[in-house]
Amino acid sequence: MPDEAVDRAESITSELVTNSVRHTVSMTVVVHIAYDGRTATVGVSDAGNAAAGLTAQPAPLNAESGRGLWLIEALADRWYCRTAPNGGADVTAEIRVSHTRAEFAVRPHPEIT
Repeated sequence: MPDEAVDRAESITSELVTNSVRHTVSMTVVVHIAYDGRTATVGVSDAGNAAAGLTAQPAPLNAESGRGLWLIEALADRWYCRTAPNGGADVTAEIRVSHTRAEFAVRPHPEIT
């Protein structure tokens, strides 16, 4: 997998695990990572409170935290949250992987102008 995609996957994984640890009382956090040659998928599941319909919200400029989902929104090509069978949350992020440098592009977040 190209370095750019690995870097994105690592950052997304870190943010999702951090959210599970900081914002739930779950004693278990499970990380799922898959790569099929075209798409890297990172999933994090916990047994905490489900957050189906979770959305990225901008944090106040002076806030010390609160940018995790916003960062995932910027790094992932697609992400979503659903209620896990145990009542916790399953958050999945997908990264389309390009194998040529010409296809790499930094995508600005739509709220940044």
